[in-house]
Amino acid sequence: MDKFFPFWYKHKTLMLGAFYQNIRNGDDFDYFRSYFKQTNYNLFKIKSKNLDSVLDKYNHIKENELSRGYRTSIYLKDNLEGIYKDKLSQEGFTKDGDDVWVLKKVSDTIDLPNKFKVKTVDSNNFDDYLNLVQLSFPDYDNNSEYCNFCFDLSNKKDKNNINYLFYIDSSLVFSGSILYDSDLQYGFIHNVCTHPEYRKQGIFSYFLDYMENFAKEKGVEYLSANVEGGGGSHRVFKNKDYNDYEKYYYYN
Repeated sequence: MDKFFPFWYKHKTLMLGAFYQNIRNGDDFDYFRSYFKQTNYNLFKIKSKNLDSVLDKYNHIKENELSRGYRTSIYLKDNLEGIYKDKLSQEGFTKDGDDVWVLKKVSDTIDLPNKFKVKTVDSNNFDDYLNLVQLSFPDYDNNSEYCNFCFDLSNKKDKNNINYLFYIDSSLVFSGSILYDSDLQYGFIHNVCTHPEYRKQGIFSYFLDYMENFAKEKGVEYLSANVEGGGGSHRVFKNKDYNDYEKYYYYN
């Protein structure tokens, strides 16, 4: 992967007005305010080794955001964790998971067999979509909010978001979404899930091939996603030749 690829420029441009209401760019941090108010959505991304100064700025933003009902998280790149983790522990922060950003340059069109009936989410099948997501992620408490958000995002005139449903006969077995911008030549894959009874049957891999063909058609050169490091989704992306681009930790 080209080390000079402007990932964060493209990602910020794509996500602003889609997943993020506002992105504040600083010399030593970026702050992403989401449309969601929970932690791990509103991210204070540290870029500096100037520990005390950055934490002062974080605490100021944290208090301001709490007054508006938004809960924030520190988003710490793995190469900075050694500098910050002891101080964060002293300040009462705990690590709350990780993100691995995976990235792939789209290559040739893939010859895919016609194995599934493919639909997009609409008002007629939205309940089926929501039920699949809730079945797939029973421990998540904002499934309904997120699915409604993705559905509304797909109807925005200034954003290109498509929520796909994959069926075997009449059974809904998979859903996955892509937000993309042909001018940026960049797309972001998100909200992917497989029905528990149909896992480990190659459906996710098929979807990623389907996304590559879609990206090729739309002039999208790079596809990305953020996944839990070492999890099942991460392994599928790696098996489909996505590169680990960067890794971050959540601290709350």
